[in-house]
Parts: sequence; C-alpha cells; structure tokens
Amino acid sequence: MGHMVGGHLSTFAGRLGVMVAAAKSLLGHPEPVAYPFMLKPALKKLFPEVTHLNIQRLGEGEHADYAFVEVHQGSTSRPVFVKYRIADDFDARRYRRFLNEATYLKGFAPLVNIPHAPLLDLQHNDQTCKAHLVLESLQDRCKMWTDLPEPERFQRVGQVVRLLAEFHAQWMLHPALKDHPSGPWGDQLPVLLNKHRGTLEKAIQQKELPSELLHVAEQLQAKGTLEQLYADAGRITLCHGDFHFGQVLVDRLNPARLYLIDYEHTSISPFGFDLAHFLVIRFNWFERQHLEKDLLEQYLQVMHQHGIGLTQAELWQGYRTGILNNFLLMWARFQRDPDPMFLELLQRLFVALQEHQVLQPSSLLK
Repeated sequence: MGHMVGGHLSTFAGRLGVMVAAAKSLLGHPEPVAYPFMLKPALKKLFPEVTHLNIQRLGEGEHADYAFVEVHQGSTSRPVFVKYRIADDFDARRYRRFLNEATYLKGFAPLVNIPHAPLLDLQHNDQTCKAHLVLESLQDRCKMWTDLPEPERFQRVGQVVRLLAEFHAQWMLHPALKDHPSGPWGDQLPVLLNKHRGTLEKAIQQKELPSELLHVAEQLQAKGTLEQLYADAGRITLCHGDFHFGQVLVDRLNPARLYLIDYEHTSISPFGFDLAHFLVIRFNWFERQHLEKDLLEQYLQVMHQHGIGLTQAELWQGYRTGILNNFLLMWARFQRDPDPMFLELLQRLFVALQEHQVLQPSSLLK
C-alpha cells in the first residue's frame, strides 16, 4: 500500500512539476519540452538569434514525441529534429533510457565512423522525468529505409547487416568502449541472469502456456544451465539494442551511405544480442531461411576487414546465445503485456531456438 501511495504521490508531484514548467515556458523561460508550445523558448535558448520558427511536422512515438522544425536566423535557416519525453510519462526507467541516448550521442557517437544525426542540445529535469534532445535534422538529406521499393529493400538487405557489423567492429576495437555507462559485461551478466530466472519462475507457474514452452523453461531453470549457455556468448562490443530497418536512413544523394538512429538501448553486450534481434525478430521464418546464412557471412566479412579474427564457429555460437537472450527478453515482455504480437514473436524465437539447438552445450555442437 505504501508503495502505491508513494507512486501516486510521485506521479502527482511530476504532473505538478510539468504544469509549472509549462507555465514558465509560456512566459518565455526555456524548459525541457513536454508539449509543442514549449519548443519556441527551448530553441531560442539554443539559437539566440532566431527570428522565426516553422514547425514542419509533429509526431508521436511509443515513448517519445518529436518535431521537425525549421529555425530561421535572419536570411538563413536550419532544420532541426526535436525528440522529447511525453508529458504524462513519469516512468524512471524510460527516462534513463532517453538520457542514455543523449549520453551516447554526446560522448560516444563522434568517436566512431557511423553516420548519425549529431546532438545539438540536451535539456532535462530529473524531478519531472522530462527531457528533450535537439539533433540535426536528416529529413531533407535522407529517406527512411522503409520508403524504398520492396524489391530494392530485399536486394540491399546485406547493406543493413554490414552497417550493424561496422558498428560492432568499430566498438570492439575502441578503447572508449570501457567508458560506456552500461558498465562491464561481467557486472551486467549476473543481473541479467537473475532477471531471466524470474521470468522462468513466473512462466512455470503459467500452466496455460504451450507444453513446449514450459519444458524449455524447466530446462533453463536447472542449476548452472543459464551460466553454461551464456559462457560462450562471444566477443563483447557496444550493442545498439534495438536494431531494425526503422532505425536505418538512406542518404538521398549517396544511397550507399546509411545512417543509424535511436540509441536509447545501447549497452556493452555480446555481439550476438543485436544479430539475433535483427535476424530472428525482424524477419519471418521464410525470410530468415532464405537470408540467414548469407547475412551472417556478410557480417563475418566486415569483422575480418577490421582485422577481428572472429571464426565462423564463434559467429554462430554468439548468434545462438543471442537467440536465447532475445527469447527470454521477449518472454518477459509477453508476461508484462500479453499482446498476441509478443506471443507471435516469442514463438518465432522459440522456433529459432530449436532449429539452432541453442539448449545444447556448445561442446556437443562442435
């Protein structure tokens, strides 16, 4: 009861804080943006010589809203992209993820050669869990990957997996990897495994689930099983954490140049976590059967081009561990939100888990 009351009080304080910030914004004081009318004072702080703002487009995301704005300064103009926390969202975890993107864009993105939208400004308020990022707008320079004709997308899918490989390879080799705030993988692993155990314990209690899933949960609950399966996770890098086609933009003038966006989920992790998320969750079974081996081979080629001696066996073992990790994360997601879409994705991962014999010790697969 105390926890609930505390949560209600926290939300009430957050709403009051947002109302106060909105009132200040109406008076011209720059505050973290929570509503479109707060854009003007926030951008005037960043661009003191601004004469006019033209809001070209407003949009709503799952956990953040955004605006494309043309900032006019005398006879010149500059397009910017503003991403801001939703006014009535006071979730501390999502707030930390939002700031995680700012941390990456400010301190890490400039260190590697991966095209992205540069960060121009960050404003945040820890009391209200509100924040906004101002980035250079890529709207005129790029188009969404999904805007390409379907045959072209299919022909160029290897280009996307090579972008992921470039991201991974450059961070595997970079001395600044250790400075990422997600912390060493060795510190993260026990926390992750405990989270997975909680998911499995809850799953075993849900007797209405398919027997195949319950059997897997029981297998993974056996003492030492998760530790053994994660022991061969492979090389550590900075993972994007939510890599899919919607995070890729294509340069209009140079189609070979791809931009990677949305870095909220970046963390130090084994490379296979991203690979499995992309190849198993983002492709249906027929697409994966057709593309999987070739795309993994292209990923390996990029690694070798960077002088990283990843073997084919290490690649596939890392990929298998990535399938397991995504399977358990999706199971937890389905427990929080039993949407049919998450059940479908869980089943997709379960099929890959079986096909690639993920629950077999790696020594038996060699």
